[in-house]
Amino acid sequence: MTPPTQPVPEADLTPDLVERVMKLSPEGKDKLLGLLEDDLLPPDNRTDEEIAAVIKQRSDEYHAGTVKSFTREESDAIIRAEMRKLGVELP
Repeated sequence: MTPPTQPVPEADLTPDLVERVMKLSPEGKDKLLGLLEDDLLPPDNRTDEEIAAVIKQRSDEYHAGTVKSFTREESDAIIRAEMRKLGVELP
């Protein structure tokens, strides 16, 4: 994990930067996403056992029918609607 860097005005999200990012290979985009996640998200300090327990609990809830599940199309529609509320239209 790299330490966060201080923002500088010349590094703002410009149309040129967006265009360059969109031209990245899938592997490059994946690497960029990982770097951004490392910089923006708090570290997950849970142990493997704790994470496995959460996965098991959620799986049990799903199989017991106690949580609502969504199809890919339903979740995409929900995400698009929420993004529209923020003024962002997804392709």
